[in-house]
Amino acid sequence: KFDQGDCSPNPQRKRSSLALHSLCYAQLDFCDHVLPELLADVERERPDLIVYDVFALHAKYLLRSLQIKHKKGKGCPPPPALMFATTFAQKMNVYPDRDELRLMVDMNLWFYLNLLVLFLYQIVFSLKHGLDVVNIMHFLTDQTERLTVVTVFPELQPRLDAFQAYGFYRFAGCCIAENVRTTEVTDPKLQHFIDMF
Repeated sequence: KFDQGDCSPNPQRKRSSLALHSLCYAQLDFCDHVLPELLADVERERPDLIVYDVFALHAKYLLRSLQIKHKKGKGCPPPPALMFATTFAQKMNVYPDRDELRLMVDMNLWFYLNLLVLFLYQIVFSLKHGLDVVNIMHFLTDQTERLTVVTVFPELQPRLDAFQAYGFYRFAGCCIAENVRTTEVTDPKLQHFIDMF
């Protein structure tokens, strides 16, 4: 049994810690390969809007890179961006808080050593690509877009009032395509569940 006050080793939290670090390393590797190509695409095509998923770290780096280049007079202004969050909205110091993070990941010495290596990796990545991002965790949860569409029902979002106070979060609820809604479902339990949405 596990409660909030219990910080004993937990195999599930240990796996979550490793998964979090692995995800960040994989994202940085992917961004390292694709960022120059994305920059060239945006400068060539000049989109009116960039819509990206909450886990599309390469889009956040792209937008930051465009901002820096524009400030230096080396490129076009970045287009407006809209983030599409298919999970709970997350923001530093709002949700999840430090206690909730401890429930999700095992914050032991190994976790902090991995975090240190990740920060060093982030600094090398930033220097290579002319970025000013040092803390990848802060960068991931720092919402600077004018609009973030969250596909979670407002009633399910933890700390809803805190998010609504920021003004640029819109909780749209479940987004199901019309062809999915009109598909014939033979299982009455599944149909009842779909009807709830």
